[in-house]
Parts: sequence; C-alpha cells; structure tokens
Amino acid sequence: MQLVRSILERVEAGSEVLASDLAHIRMFFSEDGLLTRILGLFGGAKPSRRRRKKDDDE
Repeated sequence: MQLVRSILERVEAGSEVLASDLAHIRMFFSEDGLLTRILGLFGGAKPSRRRRKKDDDE
C-alpha cells in the first residue's frame, strides 16, 4: 500500500509540472504571446506597394 501511495505522489507531482509547462506553451501561442509577436514581425514584413494609374485628366 505504501508503494502505491509513493507512486501516486510522483504521478501527481509530474502532472502538476506538466500542467505548468502546458500553460507556458499556450501563452507562447496565444495572441499576446512572444512567439506570436515574433512570427508577426516576419509574416507581414512589408506592405505591398501598388502604384495607382494616373488618369488622363490629371
């Protein structure tokens, strides 16, 4: 019985660490996360520059 309790305590401690790690990963991929900001810098690097045609009247 004591061995089962020991194993259960280890599993619970590991679960808490895993839950904490997953929370950090979610933060990185959320809208306000650092990874999203970095990818945003590279993803939308330059806006397109289209020139307008000049009308004959101008």
